[in-house]
Amino acid sequence: MKNHWIRTIVIFFLGIWPALSEETPERIVWNVVSGSTDKWIQAFTSHVRDGDIVLIPEGNGGGVADLPRALGKYHQVSAKLRELGLKDVTYGIYTSDLVNVETVAAGIKAEPGIALIGYGYEPGYAREFPKDSDLGWTWPNALANVTKAKTTAAASGKRLILIPNGRALLESDLRKFAWNYAEFLTKSGADLMLVQTQTWIGKGRFEEAIDKLASQLKAGRVDFSKVSVQVTVEPGQVSNKNGVDAAAALQAVMTSRARGFNTISLWVAYVDLNAPLDFIGSLEKSLRPPAPKGH
Repeated sequence: MKNHWIRTIVIFFLGIWPALSEETPERIVWNVVSGSTDKWIQAFTSHVRDGDIVLIPEGNGGGVADLPRALGKYHQVSAKLRELGLKDVTYGIYTSDLVNVETVAAGIKAEPGIALIGYGYEPGYAREFPKDSDLGWTWPNALANVTKAKTTAAASGKRLILIPNGRALLESDLRKFAWNYAEFLTKSGADLMLVQTQTWIGKGRFEEAIDKLASQLKAGRVDFSKVSVQVTVEPGQVSNKNGVDAAAALQAVMTSRARGFNTISLWVAYVDLNAPLDFIGSLEKSLRPPAPKGH
């Protein structure tokens, strides 16, 4: 009788194990924001885990991509993570403007440690969005631009992670352009997508936005593991107007997890590292298994 009871308990836990595992985020996309790489390393590298993605933003603010600077940051961060014993971190350079995509692709073609090119697609940061024009928002043009970025990345042996603006999910004056985030992947050939959903957290509409995104992905039969949702943790909003506090960011993560998203992108500002560290601490405590001692 005792052995039967033990077998029943074991079978029960084996049965619910997949469900429990699904509650654990697979990965975080870390953005090494512009500024002191030393500060980012000191604050965040101890929280990076195997399976995570690290993006080095370079030329994603409308400027020209400086490859030596980006590669310097990559080598600095990757060396530290190797020192910590991590062996399965994916690295990428996050840029905007198709000209920058070409520059990055040529500059990292011979760098085997960098697997991704991030293509930020949003107004104000690229020639794809001419001033006083709807050209960048028009769906056929948007899809063509992403397809070109994918072709450029593939020619250099790299995968493309598309990083589109999230405003088109809900903003009323953008509905006419009928952006389909699922088709950004299925029709352009992009490998991954990071949707800039952070703006909707502070506006109290994150749940609505994430439901719209999930609905499109389900209709397009897109694997949710290919899609990241973004939170920006900076309640003072000095550097990031879309920043929120740690509690709001954590609630957004919980909401996205409930919809099946298992990758979270984190954007921060060096002016306030306490808030994102509070967020990471809460995330690790509530959603992730504890880190091995000494790691």
